[in-house]
Order: sequence, then C-alpha cells, then structure tokens
Amino acid sequence: MNNNIETKEITVYQRMSQVYKLTLNVPLSDEGMKIFYNSLIENLDIHPTIYTEKRCLCDIHTNDAINVLVECFEYCHEKKYETFILTSILSVFDIFNNLKVISFEFIENDDILDVYKKVNDAEYKGDKISLFNKIYNIDEIEIHLCDSLNRNIVDFLNNMFMFYGYIPNDYMKRRFSIDFEFDEYISFTDMIFSNNKELAKQMDANVINYLIMFPVVVAQSKPKIRIVTNYFDL
Repeated sequence: MNNNIETKEITVYQRMSQVYKLTLNVPLSDEGMKIFYNSLIENLDIHPTIYTEKRCLCDIHTNDAINVLVECFEYCHEKKYETFILTSILSVFDIFNNLKVISFEFIENDDILDVYKKVNDAEYKGDKISLFNKIYNIDEIEIHLCDSLNRNIVDFLNNMFMFYGYIPNDYMKRRFSIDFEFDEYISFTDMIFSNNKELAKQMDANVINYLIMFPVVVAQSKPKIRIVTNYFDL
C-alpha cells in the first residue's frame, strides 16, 4: 500500500492549526479587559451569560473578536493602560492560526490575572503548560483527512467509518464530517489499529501519529473532534 503522508510528521504547530474553537479565560479586574468586555457587547450586539464569579460571551467569530481587540489595544495605548493581557490574547490568535470561533470567560477574581503575569514573566521557572490550561480550553479541533493523507489511506479510513456506522455507504447520502467526543475518537482509532495489526505494520508511523498523537495541552482539554473527509462510492 502506498501510504505516504505529505507532512513528514505531525508537529505541535500542525495540531494547533487544526483548532477550530476554544474558550479563553481573562481577568475582568484588568482595565483593558473591562474595555474589551464592554466593546464586544456594544460592537457585536451580544449578551453575556452571568454566573457568580464570571461573565461569558460565547461563540464569537474570530475575525470579529480580533477587530474589537485591535481597537481596544489602540485605545488602551492612548490612555496608557496596561496592555499585556490584550497582547497575550493576540498571541493566542497567532498560535491557533485557523481558529474560527472563540468564547471569552471574564473572571471576577485576581487568580487568573496572576496566571497571565506568570506566563508573561520570562524568569518564571514553573510549568507553563499547566498555566496555559488555566488560560484557555480547546473546545473543538477539525481534522481534514485529505489535506495530509493520500487517497488510499483516506479510503481505508472511510471504509472503517462505514463499517462502524459513522457514515452511510451510499453515494447519494454521503456525509463529509463526523463528530466525536475526544475519548470516543481515541477509543475508535485504537480499535482500528488493534484490529488491523498487519495493516498498521505496513503504514508509515507518521500516518498513525497524524491520527492519534495530540500535544498535552490538547489532550488535557479533551476537545470534540470533527473529522472532515471525502469519499467515492466505495
């Protein structure tokens, strides 16, 4: 079987580029975040969901959030307000460069403010991955099989999806995306390769890693996984 994968290996950067949706925790005690919070409500005409210690603005299109963020950054710079949290949020958009949807949780205590200070402290020696897990939660990633896997591998996976009832084996009823809970997806891929050990041996390790390997920050978030595929009449 010709099972080359176009990318030599799945990197953290590649996996981060598959993040479709996330939730970002920010401190409402920061002056810049107060301005950002009010600007999101006013400019995008959205309404917060208010809890005891946080206010949530959910499912905002990334481009809309960035536009409001840039305006707030310029305003805060003029007023000489601290902008390091605004800058941190901008860096999140750089890391997750294909992010489509974002939710913000504005937290009304100083604990999350301390987390941002540690993340931005070049001399901090602690575990920054654990800090990032407090700043954001990855809610959904989207894996486009045809972007990196060749036709033979995609057809094999589609046959597995059909066999286990995830997509219909009917050209007229084709469905091109499959939604998994994280643990369900891990169990499913483990089962595929456990039940097809000879085929797994023939596959390039990079193919298997592309399907099953996730950075710690993703695995700990346990996001929903959307598989986007394409298939012929198999």
